[in-house]
Amino acid sequence: MNNLFNTISSTIDQKTLEQIGQQVGLTPEQTKDIGSGVLSTIFGGLAKQATTAEGAQAITTAAQSHDSSILDDVVGAFQDGKIDLNDGSKILGHIFGWSEDTVTTTLATQSGVSTDQISSMMKILAPLVLSAVNKEQSSGGLTDIIGSLTQSAKAANDNSSLPMQVVTSLLDKDGDGSIIDDLTDIATKQGGSFLKKIIGGLFGGSKTT
Repeated sequence: MNNLFNTISSTIDQKTLEQIGQQVGLTPEQTKDIGSGVLSTIFGGLAKQATTAEGAQAITTAAQSHDSSILDDVVGAFQDGKIDLNDGSKILGHIFGWSEDTVTTTLATQSGVSTDQISSMMKILAPLVLSAVNKEQSSGGLTDIIGSLTQSAKAANDNSSLPMQVVTSLLDKDGDGSIIDDLTDIATKQGGSFLKKIIGGLFGGSKTT
């Protein structure tokens, strides 16, 4: 099961952090920490979307239109204008819908930066996420999209000081504060064990600030 967070983070070096930080007005250290939290949230939103056949197909189709080669040189992609913030905005609208403002505000509150800074970072990172999905699809490594997105959400959160509140609220169907039961239920209904083997390890507990 491929970890899409690793696919992205392996391409983001200090120079890339500085480039993104300059775009959103944050230090490289803040960019790395908050960016991981933002990625966790985007992965979580996509994981929720992928729980239906239509949603999973929409993700794979959208990913096909995002050039995976930008991950080979993210700074160069910035300089060449290949990372389109308008595209990022559209992606976020599809993922979060009317909840986008709430997600942005919550992340801003948790991280102590402005909603504009969070919004800008989300618009930058959303296209990179779909490029990562495309890269894994093209190599045949993405055979379990829900499991990969869920694992990636947890991995990204583990690299951030932000709590997992936003991701939990996105995936928690019954409002009990836990997404373990909800994801297990999804796995059961779809007749597979794609999440059962990892579910306990992925969301055994939430971080606290």
